[in-house]
Amino acid sequence: MRPNIARILSAPNDPETRALVADLPDETALRELMDTCNWDDGYVVPLAVVRHPRCDRGLALQLFWALDDAARTMARHDPRDQRRCTLPRGRWS
Repeated sequence: MRPNIARILSAPNDPETRALVADLPDETALRELMDTCNWDDGYVVPLAVVRHPRCDRGLALQLFWALDDAARTMARHDPRDQRRCTLPRGRWS
């Protein structure tokens, strides 16, 4: 694992997290980060990845489906509690 990815994962809600994600060099690093990211730590890292200029449609779609699974799991106790997450618009719409 790359040292900068390990640093992001060690403190995903750190104020520096967005800047660390923005400094990742390519799609491979973004995918490596998201393959090891724990969604229970919140959405700071996934949103920073989606906002990264090297995030392609394939990775954005992978995150969309992972978010959908997380939302269904969290709302499984009450079907009326299906909250929606809005992702940044514009680059793929």
